[in-house]
Amino acid sequence: MALPFTIDLRGDWFPAARLASVAGTMLTVPDRAVLTCSGSLTRHLEESWGRPVGVRLAGQRVVAALMGEGPHWGEGHRPPGPGPVLLRDAWLDDGLQERVFAHSQMAVAALPEPIRAAIQQGERPLGTLFTEQELSVQRALLELARARVPYLAGFLGVDEGRLFWCRRSLFAVDGKPQARILEIFLREHPG
Repeated sequence: MALPFTIDLRGDWFPAARLASVAGTMLTVPDRAVLTCSGSLTRHLEESWGRPVGVRLAGQRVVAALMGEGPHWGEGHRPPGPGPVLLRDAWLDDGLQERVFAHSQMAVAALPEPIRAAIQQGERPLGTLFTEQELSVQRALLELARARVPYLAGFLGVDEGRLFWCRRSLFAVDGKPQARILEIFLREHPG
């Protein structure tokens, strides 16, 4: 499952650690903290918003293996594996409105059965499922970019030329690479 829409990058992906040096960004301290969060984005957003993060699946399926890299992944963002991969597209919300679109590609074979079953139910954010089990979540190769995403602009009723913040990363659980994730922040100020 590729992304259900296209993204048109405006510039290259860059390491999240370089966000402070990117010219022309009008980001607040909370915005920068969200974009550069190297742990569970769900936990960070819940602390920032003061309420639970909701999830609504846009699509989900398990495939035997991934075919090709896809246009949104960098050199180091290798597909998870070996074994079956869960492809998941989800909207994350703050209880009032959608805030993030997340595309995940997760190796499911090595996960404990209760977590695998909860993930496949699709009712809770991935970060919540892992942190509730007291598993550590880390991001590696966290990179940011700005992109035009006409589908999302139409969904939100904003100008098609609007730029969205995007993140891509490798997602590790207890130090083991488990997934690669692409997130697109729907609001002008992600924090």
